[in-house]
Amino acid sequence: EDIENMDFNTAISALMILVNDIYKEGTFSKSVLKRLILCLTPFAPHMCEEIWEIMGEKELVSLTAWPEYDEKHLVEDAISVAVQVNGKKRGLIEVSKETSQDEAVNKAKEIAAVSAAIEGKDIKKIIYVPGKILNLIAK
Repeated sequence: EDIENMDFNTAISALMILVNDIYKEGTFSKSVLKRLILCLTPFAPHMCEEIWEIMGEKELVSLTAWPEYDEKHLVEDAISVAVQVNGKKRGLIEVSKETSQDEAVNKAKEIAAVSAAIEGKDIKKIIYVPGKILNLIAK
């Protein structure tokens, strides 16, 4: 969409994020590299044609079909929720959108800073906004 809307700076930024994610994985397949080269082609056509040829491809990269995507892979399964104790941020937890309040509280108690902050105290109130914040009021 960024390329179609001529938002080239955000398109390149998204490609940089993709490359960083690939590096974090530590390994990648040839098909992933081919898709990356296809997406990079509008910005660096000459270099991409050379890499494409080195990869053993016979057809020009500029004549290759644009990669398709599946919408289901664009939905994030896990979200970060800030955990506070008495209004002070103590950490983050990764939960699904359907995570219940009890599950979120149990996961938050696994964080050392949270467990230290509530040690010896009773939790008087729990404020949980799914996908946003979990605040434990302890006295």
